[in-house]
Formats: sequence, structure tokens, C-alpha cells
Amino acid sequence: MLGVVTALIPRLLLIIVVALRETQARNDVRSTNRGHTLPYNILVVLPAKESNNDKFGLTIERARPVIDIAVEDVVKSGRMPAGWVNLTFWDDRYWEDTNLAERYATVGMVKAYCEHRLDAILGFADSYGLATVTKVSAGLNGGVPVLTTAGMPSVLNMKKSYPFLTRMQGSYRQLAVSMYQLIAYQDPTETPMLWNSSSISLNYLKMMFFYHDKKRAINKPPKDGESQESDVSSSHCYFSLYAIKNYFTENSKVFKREWQLNTPSFPFDEELPRTRDTTRQWLSEVSMETNDLWRRKARLNVDYMLLDHLICDFNEIIRLLKDYVEILIEILVDLLMI
Repeated sequence: MLGVVTALIPRLLLIIVVALRETQARNDVRSTNRGHTLPYNILVVLPAKESNNDKFGLTIERARPVIDIAVEDVVKSGRMPAGWVNLTFWDDRYWEDTNLAERYATVGMVKAYCEHRLDAILGFADSYGLATVTKVSAGLNGGVPVLTTAGMPSVLNMKKSYPFLTRMQGSYRQLAVSMYQLIAYQDPTETPMLWNSSSISLNYLKMMFFYHDKKRAINKPPKDGESQESDVSSSHCYFSLYAIKNYFTENSKVFKREWQLNTPSFPFDEELPRTRDTTRQWLSEVSMETNDLWRRKARLNVDYMLLDHLICDFNEIIRLLKDYVEILIEILVDLLMI
């Protein structure tokens, strides 16, 4: 992930160069209106230290060499003269506190703006800080462009709220589109022929979201006194599944009906200690909840005396399925306990 993210940084600077040239071209005609002179001031917002909070592994010290090389490449290619950019690196302290990183990032932007050192913003490992800074910076100097290799939550797609945001890796909605084509049940009567991929889709209908999220985890320790749930940030797993849920319900009447009241989910905190038996129990519950054969058998009220031969066959199928599920659970337990 880090290699992909850092490889995109030169492209970010190239986009800034293009934007700067357009600004200079406008200044040739309107030199008295927002005239811009070099150097171009770029604020880089990233955490100064590594931490478990940063799932992208981005820090100032890791990004700085890549940015320096990109700046040199722009000069060597003749796109801009030497000294064309002034870089300011700002620690958003995401490594210290995920809840306060949003505040520190905003303070850094306001400080740069007050010192007349804000023409563009790069960076961010924190989606909450990115969202706030992008909203506020849109009202400064007619709009300050924000470019990031992170920021994949689909809520950032809203151009009205984030008009100057450019995300180099897209959003989780693209993941949702792929998952819909791969696993979702697609009713051929409601799917256009050109987009009907039911022939290659697994056509799953009974699904449950089994994911890491501290904010909603079923195994989080109880809090004394007032609830502190709002102080915990949602995880990247939550944001990705939120995008999947929205896309499924937007494009399928079946999923809109199935998930109308509640989306089946099993959030847990993967960072808290747990036993192998606990993990096995969780996976068994998820498997049973999404196994439609078990659900139907529990709900149907049939005369087993008249359908004895059918029940025997059915029980044999259930036994085989149970053995198969237990094998899968053992494999998943081994993977989760690594």
C-alpha cells in the first residue's frame, strides 16, 4: 500500500504544475486580479510518526524524499524553474490521537493561510481531517486545491461539499461496484441486458458484514458513566462496507427490500485479545445467520411423518454442509489468529 501511495506523489505535483500554469495564463490577462508569483506554496499534512492509527503507513519522513525527487523532476523536465515551490510539512499528530488529528490539521491550514503560504494542500492519512480541511479550504482564496493519495470513503464523492478535492486512488465506491458484479444477486428482470452480469456473478443474497470497527464492536469493553462511542472514529473497514451497502441498495430492489430495516453485520475489534474458541463461535454465528437452508428449516412447520424420506435427505445435506462449514471456520480461525 505504501509503495502505491508514494508512487502517486509525483502525479500530484504534476497536477499542481498544470494548475499553476493555468493560473499564470490567467494572470497574463488579469495581472491585477489575484496575480500569482513564484514560489508556489504547498502545505503537506501528514503524521510525523508511525502508529497503528495510520493504516496507510504514511509519515512525513517517508513522503519527503519522494516529494523532493518529484520537485527535481519537474525542474529537470523544464516544466518549472528552480525554486518554483515552497513546501511546508505539518504534523497532524494522527499518531497521538485520532480524534484530535482533525483539529491539528485544520490549525495547520489556517496558520499557513494567515501567513500567505497556502496555494495547495497535499497529504493526509486521516479521512476525518481531510474532510474538514477540504470543506474549509474551499472558502479560502476562491478555493484551495487539496490532493491526496488517501480519502477513499465514498462520502467524499460529494462535489458540492468537497469541490476542490482530488483523490488519486478513487473511492470505496469503485470497490462496491466490483463486489456487486462479483457476488451480488442480480435479478435479470430489473437489470439492463448490457449490465446484467448474473451469468458470472455468484448471486449471493444472504450476506453479513463481518468487519473490524472499534466504534461498533460487539466485544468492546463497557464504559463507566457516560458513553464515549462518539469519540471513536469509524474504521476503513466500515467505510468500505458502507459504500458496498449503499451501492447494493441503490442498484437492486431485492437488497433494498432485504436491508430496509437492518443491514446484517457483525462488527468486532480485532485489536482486542480473544481466544480461538471465541473466534470460532463468531464465525459459526455468522455462518448460521447467512445459511438460508438452516433458516428455512427452523421456520418451516411441516409434517415430518409424511416427508420422512425428504427429511432424511435434507439432514444428510445439512450434515455435509455443517462439516464443510466447520472446515472453513477452522481455516478462517487460523487466518484471524495470525
